Amino acid sequence: CNLAMPILKSNALKVDQVIPDTTVATITNFELDMNRSTLSLWFDEVVNTSTLDVSQIALQDDPQDPKTLYYLTSSYSNDGITALLTIQLSENDQIAIKNNFDLAAMETNTFLSLKHHYFVVETFFSCDPIRNPQAKDCSFSTNAGLDAVPLVQDTSGNLVNPIGSANAMPVTTFIPDLLPA
Repeated sequence: CNLAMPILKSNALKVDQVIPDTTVATITNFELDMNRSTLSLWFDEVVNTSTLDVSQIALQDDPQDPKTLYYLTSSYSNDGITALLTIQLSENDQIAIKNNFDLAAMETNTFLSLKHHYFVVETFFSCDPIRNPQAKDCSFSTNAGLDAVPLVQDTSGNLVNPIGSANAMPVTTFIPDLLPA
């Protein structure tokens, strides 16, 4: 047995530098189980499911040119902090998906995309007009562009990488519906 030795508070080391987590989470693959009415998303880091907004998730019939695109409405998850997020499809979502024969009926027509959002990272003045009211060339500018989706946040509050409808993710595992709608 390899036990760690306790460190007294008086001997604790001070951290030299704290580097915050600024990396957005990425969905690495997903599973759709139509029998159990679950959608499972695997992330490259843990996420906080209490921040989940399922209305950001779309299932679509084609990876690049969808004819059918369905956004979830009221499905939910109770997973907590996890890298595997399992969403229980609501009855409304189950019925809507099952009644659309061109969507999620087989592996070849099951793809996932996320609503596309654009967020401003920072805005700033190139001079300080409050301290220097005589400054003539002050300008307000935007250093733009975190492109992320408010589907769910990681434990540092970062969002999720986008998956556009023109570049949707194919299902990794598909379990077809064997029950009538």
